[in-house]
Amino acid sequence: MLGHKSPRGELFRPDNMLREHVGFESFHSALGEIGARYFRDEDFEEMDGERGRPCVPPSQLCIAIILQAHAGISDQEAIARTAYDLRWKVALGLELDEQLCAKSTLQLFRSRLVLHDKYRTLFDTSVQECRRHGFVNRKKLEVAIDTTPILGRGAVKDTFNLVSDQIRQVIKDVVTLKRYDRDTLVDKEGLGRHFASSVKAEFDVDWSDDDRKRAVIGQVVADAGVALNVAKLARRGYRGAAEDAQELREAQAVLAAL
Repeated sequence: MLGHKSPRGELFRPDNMLREHVGFESFHSALGEIGARYFRDEDFEEMDGERGRPCVPPSQLCIAIILQAHAGISDQEAIARTAYDLRWKVALGLELDEQLCAKSTLQLFRSRLVLHDKYRTLFDTSVQECRRHGFVNRKKLEVAIDTTPILGRGAVKDTFNLVSDQIRQVIKDVVTLKRYDRDTLVDKEGLGRHFASSVKAEFDVDWSDDDRKRAVIGQVVADAGVALNVAKLARRGYRGAAEDAQELREAQAVLAAL
């Protein structure tokens, strides 16, 4: 189910109570004030197709990505700041004792923006709306949007590695469950590129070349499909809640979501 942020702020929430403390003209206050107006949850209605899985509002995840890019920090640190940094709470509209999400949720959201042109277009369009409506009159926001590679080469390579890492995890859990020889299985399924000493070196890619980038992403997604099929076959004979297959089941679910 797609998450939605309430259009009306809570009276005692930090984005109302602490805006003056953070500074009305600050970058974080600006995002908290009008960011959700341009990053709208309803624009991402088709992004989440997994029934029953709770979802963080896309508007908040978009703002978190901008905050992270502005600060130049890791995913782990970004999630930590949503828990303890009052400036981030003002920007995101979070309660004092609330954390936005798990690190994997932020990574999954960004990977969808990178891997799927439609979702990336939605994000870019929202950024352009901010520009058209004068949101970039505030210098700090203009710098963050114009010079930070929010979804640029670094994000593409990070997403590539995220998917590749998860392919390895699925194969590792299959090998553990079925006691297969890993090298034999990897060679048979043609997944050796994900087990090389340098995954990136397996693809000589100019990440600014959209056609080449799409070709590589297509290959990685195809490899993910192979790994998912291997996992599906390995789980045959195990009940849905079988403890022995739990780790493989979880790894398979994450890769499928990616």
